[in-house]
Amino acid sequence: MRQCNGICSRIKAKHPIRKNWYDTGIKWCGTCQLNIHWDGWTCPCCKSKLRTNTIDKKSNDDKRY
Repeated sequence: MRQCNGICSRIKAKHPIRKNWYDTGIKWCGTCQLNIHWDGWTCPCCKSKLRTNTIDKKSNDDKRY
């Protein structure tokens, strides 16, 4: 099982004003429970895959068009 090592707290992202998290390049780590600003596909702290899209189906449908 993956575990947070606390490294991600240094790259924790602040919420962008009037923009979506994912539109600004911020990603979600489900293991660490943080939004982080990171260029890679995996969390530098726990090595789990970062989520780059919202779970909300309605928001995802809007991005397709």
